[in-house]
Amino acid sequence: RIYACYTGIEYQSEVSPTLDADGAENSEKTPGLRKYSEGVLWACTVGISGGSILAPMHYIPEDNQGIRFLPSFGVGTAICSPIIVILYHVITKKSQLRFHVKDALTTGSLSGLVWNIGNVLSIVAIQSIGYGVAYPILQCALIVSGTLGIYLFHEIERKSTIAVFWCGGVVVLLGGALLAIAQ
Repeated sequence: RIYACYTGIEYQSEVSPTLDADGAENSEKTPGLRKYSEGVLWACTVGISGGSILAPMHYIPEDNQGIRFLPSFGVGTAICSPIIVILYHVITKKSQLRFHVKDALTTGSLSGLVWNIGNVLSIVAIQSIGYGVAYPILQCALIVSGTLGIYLFHEIERKSTIAVFWCGGVVVLLGGALLAIAQ
């Protein structure tokens, strides 16, 4: 097994011995690293798109901003979500697209509800204190998700990696506090 700690993310991969052209044993690390690299790519894509998700709201007339923006946001989500799922499967060349409605409908709906509550409240926050201050503070959500990953789902177990996470969390919280004070 390979264990690597990269920017506070613990990564574990199986190393399967293979034979090279001369018949000598060679440790093949590519499949695990490929999966990890794809994960980092998708996470960066989420950061870019998630960080700019409400920016279009500033290009509409002021009377349609805020909560009034939500219905058009919902329509855009309903139209684009299936397209994005199909594109994901085409890009990643995953096997047949299957929906697990019976297994995922309740939990998926609950996740969507929680996400949308956060989305609505982020729109309210942006109207109150501005996008440049509100959205970075809203990104403190990564501390909540990281805490769930560490303590509820046990995705990270190494104490040094958890310490790096909490150091980063303190920086995020301080940054959010400083932005709020600066306003």
